[in-house]
Amino acid sequence: MGKLQAQLKKYYRDIKREIPKNYPGSTDIVNHIRQNIENFLDEQPNASFDDIISQFGNASEIVSSFIEDMPTEDITALLKKDRKKRYVTWVVCIFSIIIVSGICYYIYLLIVSTPVEITETTTIYYYEDTETTEPPVPMEEYEE
Repeated sequence: MGKLQAQLKKYYRDIKREIPKNYPGSTDIVNHIRQNIENFLDEQPNASFDDIISQFGNASEIVSSFIEDMPTEDITALLKKDRKKRYVTWVVCIFSIIIVSGICYYIYLLIVSTPVEITETTTIYYYEDTETTEPPVPMEEYEE
């Protein structure tokens, strides 16, 4: 029975995914379906997962039957809520991109406008004898 329970768990999860997010009573629908399946298994204890699918249908079929029964006003309201969420998401994304671009431009201006001083020092070495192993002596310190 463990394999059947795992399949049913996935089946219920698929049903939850198919139901629109803002659908009123989506939890009640899944609980109602779960109760119907448990009743079916009580009546037919040797039923397989395929028997359950043939009796109730796959997740898409179940959800589409609920949506068909749903009033048009509710569907319209759900679509409007979804549209508003999408609009707000786009506005937040665009605003975030503008803010990040402004910060990057500000950092660029700081880097470009900061004066940089480069100091070079040149040291000339003079070798008195090429056979010695001593390090070369800078010319300022060399005495003749």
